[in-house]
Amino acid sequence: MPEYWPGMAGDPGLIRIGAGLAGSGGCPARQAAKARPAMRPARSSRARKPVLDQFPLRGVMDALDEAEFGGRSQEEILARLAQPDSSGHAAVSRWQRHAARNYLASAALIVTQATEPVSHYWVAQRSADQVTWELYAWGRRYQSCDGTVREHRLIRYGSATGRERDMAEVGLAAYTTAHGKPASWPDPWSAHFETSAAPAPAVRRVRVVEIGLLDGSCAVLFEGTPEEAEGLYRTHTHDRIRAVSSGRSADPGTVCGDCKLITACDSLPRLPGLLGISDPAAPLRRWSVTNGRHYDRCPAQDHLLRLHLPKENEYGPEAVRGQAVHEWLATNHGGGFNAVCTIWDIPPVPDDWTGGRWHVTGDQARYGAQMLASHADVCPFHRSGQITQVRVEPELTFHDAAANVVVTARPDLMYTDDGAWVWRETKTRMQPLPAGLDLLREVPQLALAVLLMSANALGGNPDGARIELEWLTPQCGDVVLLDPHYPGLIRAARDVINGLAAPWHADETARARPGQHCARCPVRRWCPDAEIPDAERPDAGAAA
Repeated sequence: MPEYWPGMAGDPGLIRIGAGLAGSGGCPARQAAKARPAMRPARSSRARKPVLDQFPLRGVMDALDEAEFGGRSQEEILARLAQPDSSGHAAVSRWQRHAARNYLASAALIVTQATEPVSHYWVAQRSADQVTWELYAWGRRYQSCDGTVREHRLIRYGSATGRERDMAEVGLAAYTTAHGKPASWPDPWSAHFETSAAPAPAVRRVRVVEIGLLDGSCAVLFEGTPEEAEGLYRTHTHDRIRAVSSGRSADPGTVCGDCKLITACDSLPRLPGLLGISDPAAPLRRWSVTNGRHYDRCPAQDHLLRLHLPKENEYGPEAVRGQAVHEWLATNHGGGFNAVCTIWDIPPVPDDWTGGRWHVTGDQARYGAQMLASHADVCPFHRSGQITQVRVEPELTFHDAAANVVVTARPDLMYTDDGAWVWRETKTRMQPLPAGLDLLREVPQLALAVLLMSANALGGNPDGARIELEWLTPQCGDVVLLDPHYPGLIRAARDVINGLAAPWHADETARARPGQHCARCPVRRWCPDAEIPDAERPDAGAAA
């Protein structure tokens, strides 16, 4: 589709949008490209496929298919999931068994007329002006014996009583359930859905249900007539899918890690060699310093967090306090006036306050309020007359083509001082900055900042560009300056970043590395190797 994206080839006339894509946000160009399954990069990719499966729901859905269409018992499908192949991971297998068990338990409690599972999809297909539109919803489908009642079940990793679904997603699921024709899954994906030519019974009732695999919870998102389903679609979804299909502008970010425009996008900055790794045919993946620290602690932890498996106890009291302080500062700095923070900007009730979604009370709240007061002395906007641009927690994205990795970073604050970019990281601690501390290893975000700024990857006037570490304690604030052009600092930064990224990049197994950290691991409940007593596991007593 040359008029859209140079470097892409194929048929732009097939537009396919699922409920998930309708409800997603992010880069408009990526969405539009994803909605065109028959388009591909003009130059074929040499990238290998990952060894480990990156879509854990695949195993769950295959197991449920075996139960609903293959006549297998729950014990049989759970036993099969307990024996993952080479593309599986032992911890993912444990989660898949938990998920399949919860789905089947929840499904047994859903009392509706729609009791018969169907293996085909319901697809609304329309052709006009040399464009074929295909709308569908991914999940599980059921109908009454006479076909007049249909139910679509959306799947959620966590609880159905948690974050609300985007109504554009619900509207598309309701519409395709009400008006879609039975169709087989396209193979290859670039082919059209093959809809059935046989007349189908008129649908009279539609339900859209959500099942939470974490706890088996169930929520009815829509129930009504086909006409009401179409009204929901017109209200919440129609304009959204038009916007999804017509996106042009690119907004690089974490989503670049699975975008087929990766080689054709002019908006994604290229920085080959950033990680110090040479393997351009490696699977396309994304990496951040946070990922690197997770992997350094335990490869399995990093893998499970990347798969978005449900987490628990992710933040201790000190970490919650740190997040609250960061959110409070982000709100102050993002106000638009670049006003310097003062002691009058600290929480009015110092032992009970909220920063963003983070609520702190008691001693942690008081420590956090004192840290905010310490910040008032070192707030960068004391130099507001020299500051012309401010970016609060911007998402920076670069493609290291030498490693085939999308590298992302999110500085706490960036601002220009006399035309030169300043990168500021803020750390909250109870003790003053220790003398002789290896800052790049203690705060590896600084090492990545050094490499990016030494390459002038952020633009601006390189003279005067610097990195600031703001170290806040309840007693005082301190700022350490780093010169990203100093050769010794650049060499040290390369060692730190390569030391974090290279082991992860070469690893194809993500085996657990048990230790004392298991007690604080947010995904430990899924890991069979975690060093915690079985009795303390949240799912203790359930069949493995």
